[in-house]
Amino acid sequence: MHDNLLPSIVEPPFFYIIMSTYNRPELVLRAVASVLKQNYKNYKFIIFNDGSNQNYSKLEEIADQQKIIKYIKIKNNVGSNKSKNTMIDYAKIENKNKNSYFFILDDDDYLIDNSLEVIANEIITNPHKNWLCFNCTLCSKPFPSHKNYSQRMSISYKEFKTNYMGDKHHVFKLTSIGEVRFPSPHFKNGYEHIFLEQLSSDIYIVPDAVKAIEYQAEGLSNSSLYKSRDTISVLFRHILAAPKVPAYYFDFMKSFTPKNILKAMVTEDKYYRAKKKLGLRVPQRYK
Repeated sequence: MHDNLLPSIVEPPFFYIIMSTYNRPELVLRAVASVLKQNYKNYKFIIFNDGSNQNYSKLEEIADQQKIIKYIKIKNNVGSNKSKNTMIDYAKIENKNKNSYFFILDDDDYLIDNSLEVIANEIITNPHKNWLCFNCTLCSKPFPSHKNYSQRMSISYKEFKTNYMGDKHHVFKLTSIGEVRFPSPHFKNGYEHIFLEQLSSDIYIVPDAVKAIEYQAEGLSNSSLYKSRDTISVLFRHILAAPKVPAYYFDFMKSFTPKNILKAMVTEDKYYRAKKKLGLRVPQRYK
């Protein structure tokens, strides 16, 4: 279906596609190509080069030729969360369309053919949904938690988190997020759940796959970033990043057990390695 065949009852949505990239000059070209070949053209593609020290000349040449691309390049790496916030702020300042939405496309993922049309039609059919969630196709070995939704439904973020089914493609109405941002400077990368936790809208689940995910060996999903997610310091930074989320205070208070205090004193890694030496039970990643 092409743009002129979309239903005309509701104004077709305008998309801000935001992507941060760091030292992936070849891989990012796949993501960019997947956007540019979409039939639906009512979008702006914001690309943030987060202080890469590798040659991005191919991408920069494409950006120079495409008015639909806004390319931002900085010298020093600031992390994915500040990058995303910079692009969101740019979109909110520039936006003149009342029906604007945004979503994140990581530089190692890519859009499936005609996915923008699928998303646009879903928004037109459900114009009052501020947060839509779509399935993803996995192009690498799936994580154990990954499952696809099979039906349309509205759920709370609490339900989404409790019955977590792996990475999904989230689309947000730009005006609905207010001042909520990703948790920079308290977390340089990752921890996007802090952003999601602060949104007031229910999530409208759409069981269509619109994005392909390929986990990289050096990517955040395969890193040790979340190994210390339950330590006292990390839980306290949750409160600093989102002081209006009551659950974070509860989690922080629960962390004051002898075990967690000891982990905070010696680091979680040393704590579990000491337990292993003593022949005690440890998490799978330390075996």
